[in-house]
Amino acid sequence: MRRAMVLLAGACVIASAGCGRITEELTEEAVERGIEAETGGNVELDVDAEDGRVSFESDGESLSFESGGDIPDELTLPLRDGYSVLGSSVIGSDGESIVTVTLEYPGSDADALVDLYDDHFDGLDGVNRIENTNGGAATWFWQLPESGTSVSVSAEDAGTVTVNIQEINAS
Repeated sequence: MRRAMVLLAGACVIASAGCGRITEELTEEAVERGIEAETGGNVELDVDAEDGRVSFESDGESLSFESGGDIPDELTLPLRDGYSVLGSSVIGSDGESIVTVTLEYPGSDADALVDLYDDHFDGLDGVNRIENTNGGAATWFWQLPESGTSVSVSAEDAGTVTVNIQEINAS
């Protein structure tokens, strides 16, 4: 299985490098064959270098990665407008998904983002909230340990705010 993950990681590198369509098709076929030989399962791989997207399906399980692009449909946590998507992924199996998203906002949005997630997590049982400031940088973190869902908001000296979201959804 380790070899299969290495092959899949290679496909992600090809997608992020933006190689041409022929390279995509050759990469897809080679990685599919390698993973099928390693696992004995049927694999469908789709590499879209133009969009920076890689998706993988095998025996009812799915996995997708995207650099830049769109917010995954599976994400249900609230977002504030004005973001740029730095990256996202969805890992899914048997009606469950783990969604990760990294967003960038202008530095002026830090307080509004903290208010948004304070309001969202307020009143939910078992929420852990941590705030840490160091010089001109600050990080706020919310976590629901029971579900594994977490959000971090990091304001940098450079005038940007990075939001990292991990949401675990079960059907």
